[in-house]
Order: sequence, then C-alpha cells, then structure tokens
Amino acid sequence: MRIRKFILCLSSVFSFALISESVLALDPSTYSVNPIQISGLRAIQEAAPKNVQNNLYVTAYYGVGRRASLNNQGDQINLRRHKAKLTFKLNGDRLELPTVKFKRSNFFVSFNIVIFVVHVGSQFTWVNADGKLADGDLDTNQHYYWAVDSLTLPEFESLLQKQSPKNGQALRYNFGSRVPEEI
Repeated sequence: MRIRKFILCLSSVFSFALISESVLALDPSTYSVNPIQISGLRAIQEAAPKNVQNNLYVTAYYGVGRRASLNNQGDQINLRRHKAKLTFKLNGDRLELPTVKFKRSNFFVSFNIVIFVVHVGSQFTWVNADGKLADGDLDTNQHYYWAVDSLTLPEFESLLQKQSPKNGQALRYNFGSRVPEEI
C-alpha cells in the first residue's frame, strides 16, 4: 500500500513538472494555463436548428473529473469540482479562451480535465449522470448541451509538447478531435 501511494505521489509530481512549461511562475501560490484556441465550431453551429444558431455559447470548465469508464456511458464525463468556468458566445469557427490562473493545491496541479460545452443561452450548469452538480457550481436550471468535448491532463500536456507555444501563444485544438491538432 505504501509503495502504491509513493508511485501515485511520483506520478503527480511528474505531471506537475510537465505542465509547468505552460506555467508562469510570477506568483508561487498560483499558476497560469496558456490560452486555448478551439476550432471546428462552425459545423456544430450549422448543425443546430436555425432558431438557436445565433444563441449558442461555449462554456469551458477547468476542473477535477474523469471521462467514462467501463461502468458508465461512453460520452459521460463526471466533473467533481471546477477551478474555473468561462463562457463565450459562439460566433464563427474559432474561439480563443484566455489565459486561466489557478491557486495551487499544495504543490500539485489543480485540474486534470478541461471540458468544452456548446449550449443554448448564456447560462449553463454541468450535471453529472448521478444528478449531482460539480462542487463550486450553482444551478442555473440550464443543463442541456448541443455538443461536448474534453481534454484530459495527459492530452493537454501532449498539446504543449507538440506545439511548444511561446509566452502567451494559444494552444490549438480542433473541437471533437480528442487528438491535438498538428502544427
């Protein structure tokens, strides 16, 4: 049991070291995540009914959660808590999320998943399959989404390694691909 805890600890430290390339070390109690440019959104907007095409928004959750396992549906994502929630009106094929700053949780990265949700209206609340909200979220009574995608921490790190963005440059991600977009 002690060996397993030690390995988990080393794994967390290794993940922190990898993501620290995107971290601005100006304040040791916080870290910053590069902007993310999401593309491939026009097809989603055009596939929506005409009466909602001009009222679509994208909400990004930076949080702690997981994708589906063998015990639940393949498209299900469980979000336990979120550190940041950003919402923007969908207008065109691309959307750039700004730099996001988090407070550190001890010495470890405070998120392991970024969830992108396309929904109708400016308000949205993520609800897990068990009907529970993520910690830190308030219920807006708007739970229905048009499309959803996500990046896990290893996928996010892969994006960093492949694209090597300089200070302030956005990481590029094609919505729905789950494979980081090549340069």
